[in-house]
Amino acid sequence: MTFFRRSLQSSKSNSTTSISSLYATPSSVDTLTPEFVPEVIDDELNSLHFKFTNFALDDEVVDIASETATEASGVATMKTSPSMRTGSDVKWCVLLVGLPASGKSTVVRQLKQYLTTGTKQKGRVEIYNAGNVRRSQHPKRADSGFFEFGSASTNGRLRETFARDTLAMLLGDLQNDHVDIGILDATNSTRERRKSLLEQIHAASPSTNIQTLILEVQCTNKSMRRFNIERKAQNADYIHIPRDVAVKDFFNRVQVYESHFEPVSAQELASLKLPYLSMINVGEEIIYNFENAKQTDFSLDDPIFLLICSFVTEYRTQYAPTYLMTLKSFYASEYAPLVSTPLAFAATSAETASTQ
Repeated sequence: MTFFRRSLQSSKSNSTTSISSLYATPSSVDTLTPEFVPEVIDDELNSLHFKFTNFALDDEVVDIASETATEASGVATMKTSPSMRTGSDVKWCVLLVGLPASGKSTVVRQLKQYLTTGTKQKGRVEIYNAGNVRRSQHPKRADSGFFEFGSASTNGRLRETFARDTLAMLLGDLQNDHVDIGILDATNSTRERRKSLLEQIHAASPSTNIQTLILEVQCTNKSMRRFNIERKAQNADYIHIPRDVAVKDFFNRVQVYESHFEPVSAQELASLKLPYLSMINVGEEIIYNFENAKQTDFSLDDPIFLLICSFVTEYRTQYAPTYLMTLKSFYASEYAPLVSTPLAFAATSAETASTQ
């Protein structure tokens, strides 16, 4: 099975009618995002004994450089403002995949906005965030140690429970016709986790026509990932935690996930028979495969699927510019490399808790 890739470097078409045609007009976003202050970031990472890992596909990837080649591969043609609701009442579950600080949560918030307000058809869309469920059911502060993997790990079993509970909420809302599209915002970083979630979805499907799409968000640009980590260190897990301690702890969390991450493969997709979309570096590249999904009752003409594809193809021009401006500003005036080993997160958490 072949993956297809469309990137800034291979894009030749000015059309925006299909998933292969990403960029409507030449602009500053039509160039690859630079690595800001790479030497400084490298020094910081070295001091933390940390190295970002990029997970390349082991399977064949064909670069698409023309509309003709792409249409020959069987990729759907986008339609103008397709209706969100269908006569068959198809529901959609968008299964996120991606490492921490890849930009997943930002992308899905924008996807929800696009589907609910950015098109003529107003869809009913909800995001189900596993981290929020974890924080509501397990209010104790979770440092990077909480995210260690292993079936014998109590924390690992807890995270599996939170993931299943989050998906159960999503499926319940689909089955009760509260939403048309449920987005599961979680790392879903191993094949076993993805298989388990798909089994849970299939168990619900007999009573509800639920289609599932894997949407992977990747970040291979070192400057982007460092910036994303800075922002993640300001989330609800790090309230009242000093900035340096929070950033260092999130680096540790990323390292834990990278050491266990299993990329989506052609073999896995052949088994799951799902459509797959991957967006890299805020739309610099898109990798996709719909071949196996066509063996099921999945339709490339499904209106919701087409809207999601439209969002992905338009992302670089519609959403990336604001992010790229913020990224540039961060490295121009805000970036402060960690210069020493911060206090241990657990100790700082205990001190903070004792004063509250």
